[in-house]
Amino acid sequence: MKILIAPSESKSESKNLPKSAPAVSQKAKTKLAESDLGATLAESKRLDSHVEPKDVESKSPESKKLDSSPTKSATQQNGIDSILASDIDSAFANGLDSSDLDSSANSIDSDPMWGGLEARRANIRAYLSALKNEPDTQILKIFGAKRLDANMLASCLELLQSPRVEAIELYNGVAFKALDFASLDSGAQDFIRQSALICSNLFGLVRASDALPYYHLNQNYTSKTLNLKSLYKAQSSEIDALLDSAYRAGEMVLDLRAGVYIKAYPLKIPHFTLKMPTKSISHQAKLYRGLALRNLAIFISQMRAESKNAKLSDMENTPLKQYIQEHFAPA
Repeated sequence: MKILIAPSESKSESKNLPKSAPAVSQKAKTKLAESDLGATLAESKRLDSHVEPKDVESKSPESKKLDSSPTKSATQQNGIDSILASDIDSAFANGLDSSDLDSSANSIDSDPMWGGLEARRANIRAYLSALKNEPDTQILKIFGAKRLDANMLASCLELLQSPRVEAIELYNGVAFKALDFASLDSGAQDFIRQSALICSNLFGLVRASDALPYYHLNQNYTSKTLNLKSLYKAQSSEIDALLDSAYRAGEMVLDLRAGVYIKAYPLKIPHFTLKMPTKSISHQAKLYRGLALRNLAIFISQMRAESKNAKLSDMENTPLKQYIQEHFAPA
């Protein structure tokens, strides 16, 4: 079985830093302190001792005036450019290649997975380049945020060196909270790891078990080099091959994604979608998708326990098929 899911329908994904997110490096702290953003944070703390840096607007009125000037001196540049660590600068100096993107044997780019490698690397390159070169106003659009969090920005800029967690545990949107992966038994967790495919805004299609670093990217952000539709168009032929192979092998395909991801990559093979209680739902749809995946995983785990760990393929024409027909509808 293959189950397509997506991080969220909200403005951004991976909203909170996971426990494994990297602390801001000393280099980043030093460069941040020297930047306009750092000066803004310091000034805000002086004016209001109760305001934490992460809650401060990305720019002071003075620095916003500088943005409207026709030219900027080096000291007038916004804080974004100067936060980049020198190792990322070095990577861009020669162009990002496999050695730049691979920091361990379990790198997102050393695992061949199903394909999509070149499109994934191009999107990572565009993302880091945008964080390095774009002004604050554009960074806020990339993050889908109203305020710029310096720690979040630094963590995103350091994603090539960041610790990683399983993709299924990285996201914290409504659907993923409803899924509550950590509370599932081992059988249900194994089923999700083996079956779920997550449509990431940055990396493209990934498995639930793939180890990913923290990042923050609004799925509705669009530029010439960085946008959801282009990413999935570039990966589409390889995703087609992956899902077509599964379908031809007799696996059922379920689509639990939100509309923006369905538009970015529409399925071309017969599949099932979730039966919603009513047509007039929006935010609740995320909750229903998360609960649907959770309940399916629990059902599969129980079936395997009762049938002495039978393979999922052996259960396709058993109560599992009846369960799917009851809760899902052919697209």
